[in-house]
Amino acid sequence: MKRRKFVATASALALSGASQAMPKTNHAKAEDEQQLIEWRTYTLSSGGRKSTLDNYLKNALIPAMNRHGIENVGVFKDISRSEPLKIHLFVPHVSAKDFSEITDVLANDQAYQNASKEYHALDKNNPVFSRYESALLLGFKAMPKLVAPKEQKKIYELRTYESYSDDAAGRKIDMFDKYEVKLFEDLGFQAVFYGKMLAGKYMPCLTYMVCFDSMEDMEKYWDKFRTSEGWAAIKDLPEYANTVSKIHKNFLEPLSYSQI
Repeated sequence: MKRRKFVATASALALSGASQAMPKTNHAKAEDEQQLIEWRTYTLSSGGRKSTLDNYLKNALIPAMNRHGIENVGVFKDISRSEPLKIHLFVPHVSAKDFSEITDVLANDQAYQNASKEYHALDKNNPVFSRYESALLLGFKAMPKLVAPKEQKKIYELRTYESYSDDAAGRKIDMFDKYEVKLFEDLGFQAVFYGKMLAGKYMPCLTYMVCFDSMEDMEKYWDKFRTSEGWAAIKDLPEYANTVSKIHKNFLEPLSYSQI
């Protein structure tokens, strides 16, 4: 009898300890939950059907997403005039569950189905795009959600930092979480999001977006960053050595119906 009581007590203590050690995900504040951000890049077909894609995104897809709780959907084009044209879509999903279910949700949304008839009716000889790529990002702990600027900016800079290993990428993300996100904020940068790449090109890597009033404004802020005491204090910390092996930059401008 004593042995049963001891085992029961020990089990209860073990469960209690485990519950204290486990992260309290279910009880975390909604504003602290790291958001999933889908980054979709449409490469338009030769000859282009940008107006058809615009109509679909503006009048069908984005309104449907808004109806189902997805806010601040961003749509951009590359500032460069290189061909073929690329359109970038950023969708901040409420949760992984919502991300996995959005296709079924849209299939059962009659307003979406009606608004997207023209888009879905095109045959194989008249495609809107040749292909689109998707990447999935997880918001950083220091800035877990995508934040739309109070006023829409003219220049959005999208930066992807490749790392040579998962460890290096993790250390660079740690550097952002502990120091760089706050430094950007202190220097007046307007960040839209910071994300760890969960799936997509260039992995392992991180991607983030900052926005400016003009190219001149952008250069001014980066000069201020490079010469700041804050950057000088952290850039040579040994724990963050050799974390970035290559940087990709995209300069984007928002389309008229973008919500970012």
